[in-house]
Amino acid sequence: MSLLNRLFRRNPGMSCSQVEAVMQQYLDNELDPSEVPKVLAHLEACKDCGLEAELYTRIQSSLREHQQAPSADSMDRIRALAQELAVNGPPEDAATADA
Repeated sequence: MSLLNRLFRRNPGMSCSQVEAVMQQYLDNELDPSEVPKVLAHLEACKDCGLEAELYTRIQSSLREHQQAPSADSMDRIRALAQELAVNGPPEDAATADA
């Protein structure tokens, strides 16, 4: 949004920094429903924030489309390792490496 538009808006609503602070919650549908209209109004009025939200949305969509589920073999190995750690704890050399 241009400087003149920001200076002369009658109802300033949310600022860019306020929207930036809640952008991820908004995109993840975790934002308080009473705040959503304010964010939407800002995204429609502010070109920069609107483009940023669109970019994040495209990234999320691309990640969902390309996400692959782990193979059954991988999940079996992870479960076996978790069970071993639950029963025996971490290996001795791993426990001393952190100290």
